Amino acid sequence: MDKFFAEILWIGISYILGSIPFGVLIAKSKGVNLREVGSGNIGATNVARSLGTKYGAITFLLDFFKGFIPVVIGSFISSSNLFIAIVGLACLLGHIYPIFLGFKGGKGIATTMGVFFAIAPSLTLIALVFSLFFIWLSGYVSLGSLIFVTLMPILFLVSFKFVFFLLGLVIFCLVYLRHKDNIIRLAKGIENPWKRSEFVQK
Repeated sequence: MDKFFAEILWIGISYILGSIPFGVLIAKSKGVNLREVGSGNIGATNVARSLGTKYGAITFLLDFFKGFIPVVIGSFISSSNLFIAIVGLACLLGHIYPIFLGFKGGKGIATTMGVFFAIAPSLTLIALVFSLFFIWLSGYVSLGSLIFVTLMPILFLVSFKFVFFLLGLVIFCLVYLRHKDNIIRLAKGIENPWKRSEFVQK
């Protein structure tokens, strides 16, 4: 029972940690309301556009680690792949639907990378290399982001990591839903190229 309580508690804490809007907080420290500038998004891309590359990079790293650290700590609480997958999903749900911002958050790529890197660093690096290649080839960061979340469940499946394959499918659906506007712009050929989107979509 104590272990079960600890698992439930950590899942809740992971959601809260995922909900921390680092981009908004960094912008606020500089006197900027991130919701009212640029695209209005709370992630690294809009921070970079509004405050500069340095602050965009800091936002990306913080969003990455709020996915990475809870999963790593969770692995010490329980070795259950199901528990670890739920912790990772809680982090991402916190970022996408943060309690501190009325459940209106980001697109989840940086946090997703953190979650997946904590679970399977080698597979994540493989997916990341392909994603960066397509960003270089096409010029669209959003396309690379979508390719990343498309590849991860495939890589989990061929590696026989079935619980994480299911996590990958859920994240795939969430991220594609959050990128629906990007997908429409890509289809119309009007999406912003990477030079105007310096970081992975928030």
